[in-house]
Amino acid sequence: SLIISDCLHNLRSALDSLVYGLAELHMAEVGEVLTDHIAKSLAFPICDDEASFVGAQKRMRIALLDVVEVGVVEAHQPYRECDLPEDSPLWSLRELQNIDKHRFLLRLGIQRDGFMTHADSTGHDIRWRLLTKWSEPVKDKTPLIEFTIDPPNAEIDLEYDPHLIVILDDGHVSGEAGERLRVMRSAVRRVVIEMKELP
Repeated sequence: SLIISDCLHNLRSALDSLVYGLAELHMAEVGEVLTDHIAKSLAFPICDDEASFVGAQKRMRIALLDVVEVGVVEAHQPYRECDLPEDSPLWSLRELQNIDKHRFLLRLGIQRDGFMTHADSTGHDIRWRLLTKWSEPVKDKTPLIEFTIDPPNAEIDLEYDPHLIVILDDGHVSGEAGERLRVMRSAVRRVVIEMKELP
């Protein structure tokens, strides 16, 4: 949970640092220094609708960015990129980071993604059955599979690999944590690259 929290914080900070860096650059272009008062209000807004974005502009979140840069920021807003803002990777980033910062540590689940077995069972009959559904979250000490061996007292060499995955849930989308982080990272990267390519 703490490692994923750190990843989310770093992704969100990359966007805020982008806005700060651009503001600092524009101030330097006119021979001025970015004041603490303005710097404290700067942030990359992530908004569900246009009214919220306009409100973020009024609160000076993207103060000192030029019109083209503001256009790039707006183009990557959840309400612009997706039919449902909740489907946006940046929406997920904002929600998960807010949950982690202001409510509680992120709750992660473990889910089975499949399994492999290998048994040296010469002359023995080995049967197995699943004790939980594939889609159910796995809690600590949850039995996953049961093996029966015939004859019952036979000694065998058995290896079992349950292929567990970590699930990250923001209340709207649930999915494998590594993949969700990769999607959010790609969204942040697109914003940064697009800003970097501006004339």
